[in-house]
Amino acid sequence: MKLRVFGALVAFCSIAASPGSIAKFKAVTFTETTPLARNGELIKRLLSPFASADLAKKNDAAVLNAFPINPKDEKFGLYVPAEKPAKGYGLLVWVSPLDGAGMPLGWPPTLEDRGVIFVTAARSGNDTSPLGRRIPLALTAAANVARNHAIDPDRIWIAGFSGGARIAERMALAYPDVFSGAILDGSSDSIGSNDLPLPPRENFERLLERMSMVFSTGEEDEYNTADAKRVVSSLRGHCFDRLSVEVRPHEGHDMMNGRSLAKAIEFLDRTREEPSPGDRQCREEFYSKIDGELARADAIVQHGGRGARAAIRTIDRRYGRLAAPRSLELRARVGA
Repeated sequence: MKLRVFGALVAFCSIAASPGSIAKFKAVTFTETTPLARNGELIKRLLSPFASADLAKKNDAAVLNAFPINPKDEKFGLYVPAEKPAKGYGLLVWVSPLDGAGMPLGWPPTLEDRGVIFVTAARSGNDTSPLGRRIPLALTAAANVARNHAIDPDRIWIAGFSGGARIAERMALAYPDVFSGAILDGSSDSIGSNDLPLPPRENFERLLERMSMVFSTGEEDEYNTADAKRVVSSLRGHCFDRLSVEVRPHEGHDMMNGRSLAKAIEFLDRTREEPSPGDRQCREEFYSKIDGELARADAIVQHGGRGARAAIRTIDRRYGRLAAPRSLELRARVGA
């Protein structure tokens, strides 16, 4: 696995350009922060209720209210197309597996044609902290570009390749009030895990009604192609339906080219329909399932049964904030 990933990163280096090597792709510094990138907000959105509560107890208000990064100390790569669409630019926030603020060589024509701004952060590769750098950097980039340019709020997307795709997926689930779509190229994770907890019901409903996700992998990247199919199946089981899967022939663990990017953006731009009766039924059945598991855990707690702690931890991992605050209340009762 390490050799496969190393080879992919070398391939990516060969097709990524640094600011200045592509016309209009510039190195920039931003000055503003966003409250969405405060420490407390990050752990609340990106960790399970149990993990978030534990971290909150260990840190005082000053730490939780602080920002893990100062945008004035960071460098970003920015590409702005020549023509602004009538409703404003689209915005593609890119999370790279590498530390350089690079841009794929074949992407500018698609970005120009679709009126999409591209922004990425330096020092945000796979070896850096997701909560300490990668996610707050991406949020900071999105907020500053939206502040400085006319952006269509329905066309703000998070995207990434390989390890960056895993970060993009986490951000899509945690910030559906910011992003309306995600492009996951070459990697993905199943939701309802320690790394991908489900958001509270209000944001979960936003996800189902607003979020579109594109999965793209090379045909010869068998591990991640199989993974993408499994993740898509898991998402459909959680009532997601705006999903697109592309398996690129004769490609390995390589980043998508401009043609695949254009297909992805076309899918993300599709008109969103109102939830069907089947969609609503799926959601109600899913919420009922959570209520049922909470009720069973409650009964175990009331009768002092063994396994109460394990049952509650499973609910926290599987359902995240969709099970809170009841899961937290149960946890307090068993002293876990």
